[in-house]
Amino acid sequence: MSTSDINPLADKTVLPGGVFFLRGWLGIFTLTPLGIAVAFSEIPSPSGTFGCLACSTGGALIILAGVVWRTWAMLYVGGRKTKSLVQVGPYSLSRHPLYFGTFLIGIGAGVMLQSFTWTAAFIALFPLIYLPVIAEEERALRTNHPLPFDEFVSSVPNRILPRWSDYRSGGKYVEVHMKAQWNQAKRGLFTLAAIPAIELIQTLRSTGMIPAWWDLY
Repeated sequence: MSTSDINPLADKTVLPGGVFFLRGWLGIFTLTPLGIAVAFSEIPSPSGTFGCLACSTGGALIILAGVVWRTWAMLYVGGRKTKSLVQVGPYSLSRHPLYFGTFLIGIGAGVMLQSFTWTAAFIALFPLIYLPVIAEEERALRTNHPLPFDEFVSSVPNRILPRWSDYRSGGKYVEVHMKAQWNQAKRGLFTLAAIPAIELIQTLRSTGMIPAWWDLY
């Protein structure tokens, strides 16, 4: 990767603050109660049915895709999120590809849970949580890299959803920050552990070991 692909301004580095550091906790505190409510509702397709198999397989694949996407993005930006302006690889597709991976993971969980309520709530809550986070992150990027960031916004207009036609590889090599990759690996393994956890919840719902207190599809 050449120096033109990552634009460092070493002397001054403004870091994002406030809501940026609360982004994970905001998701946990808003979605955990909803997940509990879904678990104690009637399951649309019990274990052993085609609908259950389709939702389990499809949802797990979407979660896996989200983890892989976040890992790919972290390879490019890990350890230098606002210190350098990365414009290649996944960052040539959207300005915040990590959050697209998060979006896929949330949708995959909703599919595995067979819950329209979870999926709709997640889609509604996602911009409420992440648009302020993105605004704070872009404030820091614009301060650190004023002219390059304006050019970046012009060349990569999509904030989260990827625009496939604009992909730029950035060459053969990527500078990898090992501590950031280790942290991403731990987060990825924790996220993948949700797949068997949701499968267990669905089995317990199907057998009645988790009682259905209401219909919440």
